[in-house]
Amino acid sequence: MPAGHLGPKDKIHLFDLVCQKLGIEHGTTKFRHPWVNGQVGRTNKMLKQAAVKAYHYEDIGELRRHLLSFVLYYSHQKPLKFKGFKTPWQLMRSAYESNPPSFLSTPQNKAVGRDN
Repeated sequence: MPAGHLGPKDKIHLFDLVCQKLGIEHGTTKFRHPWVNGQVGRTNKMLKQAAVKAYHYEDIGELRRHLLSFVLYYSHQKPLKFKGFKTPWQLMRSAYESNPPSFLSTPQNKAVGRDN
């Protein structure tokens, strides 16, 4: 590479510039490294076990409806052991109530499904 040329690793992206301007730390993870992407892997495995591998769908619409119902159940009704047996929705509401300025909008306005 010519001297002074910015290679792929040295290139500063617009997203990074915006993060810097706003004082936001932008961290990245290595591609296909399970020790940093474990939560994503567990979530994908859970979705596959609960829906894709457990049922036969006649069309993509049926799969989408079932996944939506599962996500609503998981978000609003399934308490998580590692989070003090609260649902993700309860955790988000608690975070909002303790620090509303950290949210761009009220979570209730964006909720899909049951409002507890």
